[in-house]
Amino acid sequence: MAFVKKPLQEIIIFIRNLCINILVPTIFTGKSIITLLAVILLCVWVAMPPAMAAETAEIYVSAGMNIVEGLSVGLTGYYDIDAINAFSYATLSLSHGYDITKELSVELVASVVYAGDQFAKNAGGSDGGLYDYTAALSFRYACSDAWSVSAGVTYVNAVDDDNLKEKSDGGLLDTNSYVGVGISYAF
Repeated sequence: MAFVKKPLQEIIIFIRNLCINILVPTIFTGKSIITLLAVILLCVWVAMPPAMAAETAEIYVSAGMNIVEGLSVGLTGYYDIDAINAFSYATLSLSHGYDITKELSVELVASVVYAGDQFAKNAGGSDGGLYDYTAALSFRYACSDAWSVSAGVTYVNAVDDDNLKEKSDGGLLDTNSYVGVGISYAF
C-alpha cells in the first residue's frame, strides 16, 4: 500500500479485519426466518494485474435481497481508497439456486458491472461505463454435513469494448470462459 499514508494504512488494516453484517428487517414465517435485506461492509486488499496498480485497497458495500425463494438480487459497490482513491465499479447480480436433491444443488448467476472512469482507464479502457457481464452455472454436492465438492463454468465478456478491451487489442480480457472445481469443509 505504497500510496497510503501511515495513519490511514493502520485504519485500513483495522477495517480489513472487521466485517459488519447487518440484517434488516426480517420476517418470521413460523418455519424459518427470511432475510429481506443483507448489507455487508468490508475492506479488502487487492493484487492487481501488471497493467493496473500493483496493489490497492478497496472498501466495498454489498446489499442483497431474496425476491422469492431461490431467487435473489444483489448490488455491490467498490471504492478504491489507495491507488486511485475513487469509485472503482459496481456489480448488479441476479442469482437462482435450486436444491435438486438433499445433497445436490445448482446455482445460476448473471451479473453486469459498471466501471468508474479511473478504473476503466487503468484497465486499458477509454472511459467509465458498462464494463462486463458474467453468466455462471455451478453445482454443489454435499458429501456429508461438513464436506462438499463443487464444479462450475463461467462466461465473461465485455459490454463495451471501449471500456474492457480484449488482450489482442491491448486490453486485459484474455479469457472469456473458464471452469472451476472446489472442495470445502464447514467447521
